[in-house]
Parts: sequence; C-alpha cells; structure tokens
Amino acid sequence: MKKYFIIICSLIFCTVTSQVIINSGTKQAISNVTIISKTGQILLVSDKEGKVSNPLVENEFKISDSDSIEFIHPNFEIKKITWKNFKNESILLLDPIQDIEEVILTAKNADYLVLRSYFTSYQIIDNEPQSFSDGIIEYYISLSKNKLIDFNIIETRVFKNIPFINEFYKKLGNTTLSVGSQIQPFNFYEEILLNRWNDFTFTQTDEIKLKNNIIGNIEETDENSNVFVEYYTPSRFKEQSLLGMSSKIENYNISERFASKTPSIKYLKNISKYYKSLITQKKVNFKYELIQNVQVLEREFLTKDDLGKLKNSFNHSEKTNYINNYWEQNGLIEIPFSVKNLLIDKFSLIK
Repeated sequence: MKKYFIIICSLIFCTVTSQVIINSGTKQAISNVTIISKTGQILLVSDKEGKVSNPLVENEFKISDSDSIEFIHPNFEIKKITWKNFKNESILLLDPIQDIEEVILTAKNADYLVLRSYFTSYQIIDNEPQSFSDGIIEYYISLSKNKLIDFNIIETRVFKNIPFINEFYKKLGNTTLSVGSQIQPFNFYEEILLNRWNDFTFTQTDEIKLKNNIIGNIEETDENSNVFVEYYTPSRFKEQSLLGMSSKIENYNISERFASKTPSIKYLKNISKYYKSLITQKKVNFKYELIQNVQVLEREFLTKDDLGKLKNSFNHSEKTNYINNYWEQNGLIEIPFSVKNLLIDKFSLIK
C-alpha cells in the first residue's frame, strides 16, 4: 500500500523538463502543493504524482531568476527559494510540520461530530490577488447520516483588493457572477468522504477511480492516511453554461489528511482545495482561482439535546467579526509570506 521511491527512480531516466515535490521524511510524492510568486500569483500546482510542469509559466508571469517563490501545503513547512534554484532542481523536498495537539470532548451516545477548525480562503482573478479571508469555524456532522447538517462561523477577517474589484465590475457591469461579494470558508459539502466517496472504486495500488478515470490516490501509514482527488485537470476538464455565463473548469483538487490508518471523518486533520476555471461572461474572458484550507483544532461529540441548545446561535455571515487575534495562535496553518504582504500593502480589511 505504499509507494516508495518510484517517482524518484524514474527521474534518473527521464528527460522531461518537470520537477517532482517529495516528502523529505517518507520520500513519497506530495500532491496539491501550490507554488506562489512573490506577488501572490499561483504559478503551479502539483498533480497526483507530485509533478509540476508548465514551460509557459515563466513568460506568462514574467518571472526573473532572482524572484522568490513559495511552496504551500498544510502538511508541510513553507519552502521559499529563488526561481533559478527551482529550475535547476528536478526533486524538491518539503519538511513535514509537527501536528498540533488537539482537544477532544466526548459525550455518551453521541449523535453529532463537531469539527472546530481554522480556515483560510484566497481568491485570484486573472492572476491578480482579489481577496483573502480566514477565521474559526465549526462544522456539524451527523454521525448516523454521515453528512454535514450545519456550520457556525465564530470569528473571521475579510480582506479585499478594492481598486481591482471596482475596475473588474466596471468591465463586466451588472453581473450575475458575484466574485467580489464574498470570500467564503471551505464548503464542507465538498469534503471527500461525505460527498463522493461511495462513487469511487479503488485499485490494488490504492488509486482512486471515478467511472473509467483514475482521479487520485490514497496513502496509508501506521498512524496517518492521506487522500487526494483531481476531479478535473487541464486534460480532463468540465465545460458548463448558465444564465449567459460559460466556464471551463481546468482544476478541481482536494487533498485531505486523517489521524488514522484508514480515512475516517472522525479523525480528519486538514483539507486543502485548489480550483481554477476559465470564465466567459458578456464577451469578457477571465481566469478565476481559489485556494482553501481547513485545519481541525478541536473535535467534540454531541447528543441531540446538546445540539438543540446551540442551533439558535449559529452564525453564517462571512463578514469581519472577531474579539481575539485568533490568527496569532501557535500551530495554525501558516499564511504565505507573499499573502501576508498583500494584507498589509494592497488589501483592505472589510468591516
């Protein structure tokens, strides 16, 4: 059930100009790693084999050899190197982070699981950073139905690139696409185990199949498991049209980590999502990208009576609202340096 060194060994005989991102501890390939430029643009995202390759990216983003780039994944320390060093390496190693200690609250005859989590959402349009939000959220899951029943946003910050958004709306006019209105937390209806798990089949080598396509894989160790799914890729995309808007979804990736040998929602550690769509509306074409992360901080088990006492106080608004500087808590998913700079220099906190 483990894939050791296969990709590394194959690189010795491979002349294709691509790099592979590897876990420095297990030597396994890392999928869904986002490579971000010094100005916050998404340059590349690793596939299910850990590979990143795009010969046009340097010209598209006008990157110079001295420019810094960051490697982002919730399970690993942020790696920062120059573009020149990146081009000269065929294998790039990322160091795993130390898992934070979680709080677990139990109840007899529990009916619901509550995942208290830290989330980040980062939105880009036409390679221009558009908005960022983070916060503390609770996801409420029915254990009997194995599905999400509600969520509660406890604290959040919302930042936006106001000048860019205003110019964007001038170009599109009265649009049905509200890309500038909200930057929401991860929608738990997209979570893999609760959403599409029963639609998948699994090969003997732990590959995940949907219909006739291999779309991901499972990695299992004695203590943890990882699931990665690529619903759409540039070569296996989805086109759709609605209300005068058409889109071509080129990337839709979700990776999840569990503190259990086999994937179980009770032991979910984190979620990472990357989404890219090419959109046409009112004869205007633009690229839309979204990165979302969820990190479980605390898990609690509730009875029906417990939940009934809480439901009336749930908050679904994504507007900025916080009492404490929750983002300074030790052990949280690290915000990329380039995005931190945007929050100071380019974005406005929306209250």
